[in-house]
Amino acid sequence: MDNRTFLFHTSWAEVFDDLTDAQTGALIKALCRHVATGGAEATDLSGDCLVRVAFKFISKNIDMPASAASPTIPANDKKSDATAERARLLEILFFDKRIKNAATELERFLNHYEARGWRDNSGAPIRNRAALLRAWTVKDARMLTDRFLRGYRTVYEKAKEITGDAAPLMITGFRGYEDTGGDFVMCVSKPLHDFMENNITALQNSIKTITGKSKLTYKIIRE
Repeated sequence: MDNRTFLFHTSWAEVFDDLTDAQTGALIKALCRHVATGGAEATDLSGDCLVRVAFKFISKNIDMPASAASPTIPANDKKSDATAERARLLEILFFDKRIKNAATELERFLNHYEARGWRDNSGAPIRNRAALLRAWTVKDARMLTDRFLRGYRTVYEKAKEITGDAAPLMITGFRGYEDTGGDFVMCVSKPLHDFMENNITALQNSIKTITGKSKLTYKIIRE
């Protein structure tokens, strides 16, 4: 650890917001001493529980080597892994948690933990985002029915067979459905409409699991 400088992460502001100005000052002084001595000298914060917890959280960030925080990964592998992870997180929100606006909820989840530096309440790095998302509390989201999702899952899996790139689009391009009087209409974005129509022959049998028919009626939602 460099004993003269350290990076200040804006995600720590969430910690400071819970402290008084006096507590924040004591915390910053303690962190500076910690860095200057390389952690060799114990910092006495026994008199203030909040400052002690905040110090423990932030000092772990400071002490982590840059190589451990950001391991070197080939650019192509990074992009591929990030795309696959995003698709999996969308699946959890859409199919497991039954959230119609899965993409919006995923952004809320990612923004929340990005602000925390992807660390849990104890300051430890979060390793399993999928498990964390399953425990995530959803607020004011429109839910989909189990019956619809069983059918749509069949279409989704077939679309992935056509091209793996279709997986996120099948969720992010979905806008809902109307099922009145026996007429089923799926509301979709223009890109999802185009993909499904271009592959309608391959998707016909799976579409029947939703509509009972091989033909699907769309309503394109333009944004």
